[in-house]
Amino acid sequence: TPEISHFLPSQFPMPAHLDRRIIDSCRRCWLEIYYGDGGKKRENFCDIFYGKLLKKSPRFADIFPKGSQGKLFKYDLLGKAMNMVTTLDLETCTKRLTALGAFHNRLAIRPWMYSDYFVTVVEALCTVLGDEANYGRMEQWYQALGYVCFYMLEGALVGKVIEGEVGVGSYFGDFQGDRRLQISSVVELNASEAV
Repeated sequence: TPEISHFLPSQFPMPAHLDRRIIDSCRRCWLEIYYGDGGKKRENFCDIFYGKLLKKSPRFADIFPKGSQGKLFKYDLLGKAMNMVTTLDLETCTKRLTALGAFHNRLAIRPWMYSDYFVTVVEALCTVLGDEANYGRMEQWYQALGYVCFYMLEGALVGKVIEGEVGVGSYFGDFQGDRRLQISSVVELNASEAV
């Protein structure tokens, strides 16, 4: 739908395709990172991810706890997110992801934040994998993450778009272009439903 496509990173496939082969390939890659170098590769991935994410969108700093406990929490949370992506059950995942998107919306995680988050996952993967981040491998990650992002946004956007926040402080910067019309129609729809 147009409103979901506005918040998807532009380099993600639309529509994304997900099958068991893609999930298994991403799982093998994630396990290489998770256990690689006695866990140092995973720690490096988390450091890179959160460093880039907080630089891109400081709003995320308000979501995560601070200090050493916060670091452990963030690392655990990112590990759980990556495990979820790499162990999706194709039978039930769309409903589960939509519900997860609605849950994140209740935590004040706005739709524009998804782009920053998922693009940063890809950037961290590329950095940690180095030469192993070849086209085929990263294409599978784009498919898997695009699928997850799409269905989470589907749950997050149900009656939740706020007019002034579209494109603000996000990966999209201030670019709204043609998308302004699509989002304004969503805002009008939300306003008419509230009456």
